Amino acid sequence: MKDYAKDCYFNHSRRFNGSITFTRKNGKYYDDLVNDYIYYLELRAKLKKDIKDKGLRYKTTNAAGKEVEKPNESIVNITKVTTLMLKILSELKLNEPIVHPPSNKKDKLEDDPDDLL
Repeated sequence: MKDYAKDCYFNHSRRFNGSITFTRKNGKYYDDLVNDYIYYLELRAKLKKDIKDKGLRYKTTNAAGKEVEKPNESIVNITKVTTLMLKILSELKLNEPIVHPPSNKKDKLEDDPDDLL
């Protein structure tokens, strides 16, 4: 999971910092939001792994020594984490499409990453 976290942090922080720079959002507040988002991204990956490993319900032994089936708490937690991630994206205004200024390269339209046609 450590390698995933490093790759995730590197890739997403570059992408977020580029987007934030483009939208002219600078400062410690926005850096903290990006770091929080990346933390939640890692946490969500761990929750997904837990759900994949244990399933929706898992068996455990209670204090009386009886085997009981419990719901996996990761199901509830993943929805909370996802909600927080969406709120952070909304605060950073990264859930809205970014309109890039028109480029001066009129003859190279095929290189335009925003060209949908």
